[in-house]
Order: sequence, then structure tokens, then C-alpha cells
Amino acid sequence: MSVDQLNAEVLPPPYPVIKDDFTEPRPDIWSLKRIESGRYSYTNYLDTPAIKIDIQKSDRQATDTFGKIGERSEISETPSILLPHGPDVWYGFSFCFPSDFLTIDNRTVVAQLKQYTQSPESPFWSLRYQNGVLICQITGQDLPQSIKFKLEGEWRGQWHRALLNYQLGKDKQGYMNMWLDDQPFAQHQGSMGYTPTEDLTYFKMGLYRDQVEEPQSVYFSNFRRGFNRQDCTT
Repeated sequence: MSVDQLNAEVLPPPYPVIKDDFTEPRPDIWSLKRIESGRYSYTNYLDTPAIKIDIQKSDRQATDTFGKIGERSEISETPSILLPHGPDVWYGFSFCFPSDFLTIDNRTVVAQLKQYTQSPESPFWSLRYQNGVLICQITGQDLPQSIKFKLEGEWRGQWHRALLNYQLGKDKQGYMNMWLDDQPFAQHQGSMGYTPTEDLTYFKMGLYRDQVEEPQSVYFSNFRRGFNRQDCTT
């Protein structure tokens, strides 16, 4: 059980709309328990206020359930704003890979939605970048295998806008829709997620990867969490 889980309580409705343009630290929104000190900074990148997140070899290193060594540099929703299962939720955020971002065949997760479970499980939704391909991945306890939607292209050197809308019940049923740069990317309805030990879900973003030697950086801006599309596009 994590420190976040011990300190979190189920947030009662009405749920707040969350906005962060990353012009200053926001401890009321973000927990820094999953990032090393000095691995994030507030800047202006390609004419956009942003948070820059860096990762170096062995940052928050751990071995996952498949025996792979992973390392992470992530900010995650602080316990006081975590949402329960059930609501119809929208998230929006902008991200940018620098033009020299590594394009190797290595698992790299830049955003994810997770639950608290008896043992560590994969995020029920994640946005990944691997070998130059963007991947929207959906997983679940009752799915025979992960569901993956892929987009090929040159994703580095410019800002991209991700928008997702989902609903997940404690019964492991729900839906997930995702758009990228105003174009449909992924759509799923049915089984997803895992049997939770707490009625809580949480969002995190940054860099989670299988261990590599090289440092990497990613930028995020215009984060929104709301309960309709307009909440996440203004």
C-alpha cells in the first residue's frame, strides 16, 4: 500500500474542474513522490508555458511484475483530488517531445490512469511512445490481452493535444475514447481495469521507461480535468 493510498479519501461530488498551465508549482494538484528532486522545471518551450520533466538512468528504479527494470520521473494527482470509480471524466493535456527525443524500441509511458489494487497492475489506460510510434493502450483483468491503438508519424519537435473521455466502474466495465490533435485516436467500450482495493483512480504523467543509459526530457502544458469536453478545451 502506497503513502498516497494511506492519505487519500474518496472525493465527494461535486467534483472540481482542475486546470494547470504550468506557470508555477501547484502542490494542490500534483504529488512529487514519483520524481527525483531537480528533475522538473517550469519554462517556456516553443512559445508555450510548460513543465519540463527529465529522467536519468536509475531514477526511482524498480522491477515490475514481468521482471523488467523500470525507472520513472512522474508527477501524479495529489491524494486530495483523486476521483472515485463511476464518474464520466474528461482529461486534456498538451505534450511535446524534443526533436532529439530517442526513437528506440523501448517501452516509454508518458501518461497513464491507474487504480489501487492488491498487487501492482498495469495502468488501465496509457499513452506510450515506442520506436517512433504513439500507442494508446487499454488493459484489464478480464481482457485476454492489452488493446493497442497505434499512430505512426514524426511526433517530435512540436506540441500535440491529447483529449480523453472515460468512465470506469468498480465492476471493471466502462469506456474510453481518445482524440489526438482533434482527430479520433482510440475508442473502446466494455471490459477494462482491475478489481480495486480502494474506490480511487489517479492520473500521472512524465516518463516511465525500461532502463536505458541516455537521459530524456518531455514537456507538458495546458492540463485540464473536467466532466465535459468544454472543461478540457478552454
